[in-house]
Amino acid sequence: MLNLIVPGLIWPHQALLDLTRGLARSRTHNLAGDLTHQPALPAFSTLLGRGKLTRLPPCTVHQATAQALGLAMPLPAAALRGLALGTYDSSNTDDWLCLDPIHLRVEQTRLRVDDPHRLALTLSEAEAIAVSLAPTFAALGTLQVLTPGTWNLCLHASAPALDFPLLPPLPEHIARAAMPLPPGTAAAPWRHAINEANMLLHTHPVNLARESAGQLTVNTLWPWGNGSLPRLHTATTNNKPPFEAFWSNDIVAQGAARCQGLPATNLPARHEKRVAGHALMLLDPLDLPARNGDTDTWRAELLQLETDWFAPLLTSLRQAHIHHLRLIMPGDAASFELNIRRHHLWQFWRSAAPLTVLAAP
Repeated sequence: MLNLIVPGLIWPHQALLDLTRGLARSRTHNLAGDLTHQPALPAFSTLLGRGKLTRLPPCTVHQATAQALGLAMPLPAAALRGLALGTYDSSNTDDWLCLDPIHLRVEQTRLRVDDPHRLALTLSEAEAIAVSLAPTFAALGTLQVLTPGTWNLCLHASAPALDFPLLPPLPEHIARAAMPLPPGTAAAPWRHAINEANMLLHTHPVNLARESAGQLTVNTLWPWGNGSLPRLHTATTNNKPPFEAFWSNDIVAQGAARCQGLPATNLPARHEKRVAGHALMLLDPLDLPARNGDTDTWRAELLQLETDWFAPLLTSLRQAHIHHLRLIMPGDAASFELNIRRHHLWQFWRSAAPLTVLAAP
């Protein structure tokens, strides 16, 4: 069975109507000679119409991934991405916290979390800022730059216990209003450190140079995803990994898979016949444009998914390269699961379904 997690498909009904209007790319003549429009997503519409669609409660991408892999939530994102990047090995027992550089954009009466990829920090810029901020967090942990936009803090054993999330996962909060750190004495050292870091960032030479060049600046850090690595899964006769392989470009999800003893690799550009068997894939090109409300990009990515994934998957089902396809479609307002087996394609009396069957309540 091939399992795909595909976020970014769930919208309100009217939004889906508007987003899919005018997507038809080709026309043909029917048997009577009349000119008719072909659906823009013939393969995906066929899968939706022939398969068994189940509505589920709202679910985030990482929740859907954790559930599929048999891991508890919340995921210790900092430790998992360190494992995925090869910075830590599976025996690491330290507690880690994601402390990612971000830009908060002023929008009327609120601060909005900007897409971290838009910062496009260089490694030298990231390291220069991290060196300046390290003393601010020295009593809490050791700051480490994994990639220019991926920073972790290794928590000291002597630091105040952090057994609660400071902020929601950053990927789920892009394009939303920024949140304050939790109140109370337990989070007081973190509020103090973040506030002090914000003041240092305001006048940091890297930020001043970026501002002069018309680039976005790092104006705060986002603390999230704390915890230590789950115990590495070891397969036994009666306790096998849930899948044979995992594909994703999400480094947290890759780390989660490796904790289950699964080989985790980057997503291929399109569906290939070798990507079959009992495997799990996180296919997320729609997620970020959906969160940003970038409808033009979302429509373009949807058409690309049809060409590169849904159409080849439908062909693989028909040719028996795949016998069971499961699509998990997480969303903030509702989630869906679609199961389709090869024999479902023989049910010609079941017509293709529009994308609006995935409308959120």
